[in-house]
Amino acid sequence: MSTEKKLKWFYGQIIELRDDLFRFAYSILQSVPECEDAVSNAIVKAHTHIDALRDKKALRPWLFRIVRNECYGMAKLRQRTVPIDEEMPYMREAGTEHRVDVANALARLPREQCEAITLYYICDYSVNEIAVILEVPSGTVKSRLSRARAELKRLLGDRYYEI
Repeated sequence: MSTEKKLKWFYGQIIELRDDLFRFAYSILQSVPECEDAVSNAIVKAHTHIDALRDKKALRPWLFRIVRNECYGMAKLRQRTVPIDEEMPYMREAGTEHRVDVANALARLPREQCEAITLYYICDYSVNEIAVILEVPSGTVKSRLSRARAELKRLLGDRYYEI
């Protein structure tokens, strides 16, 4: 495939994945401006190294890993807390009365569990797809989801347990 065709395909994929990449970044950073930076930086890195991608099917997990690395790098550099009352774009469809409660609960989960919950329930990826993205076995993803659901149930109570 020519470089021009590869780049056209690449940016078509970026357009399809941008919301999921942002939601995933938000599950780690919980800051809209930092997420925008992380996703933008990841896209630039991916563009720079697009020739290293041999298999088109590997693009999605590859991009998510780049975003994840960018997010962790930014979090490590800034090492600050983000107020939870910041607008959470991935929760817009949820009822406004529950949005802050759910966001607070998600923010209290360990990062690995929050990533799994975000990819599964918010971005709608399968357990196997999440396993590839996070580079862990499917059983680990299932365990993280199970533990996260149990913790969310504890934090939110039975009335919110619709996940």
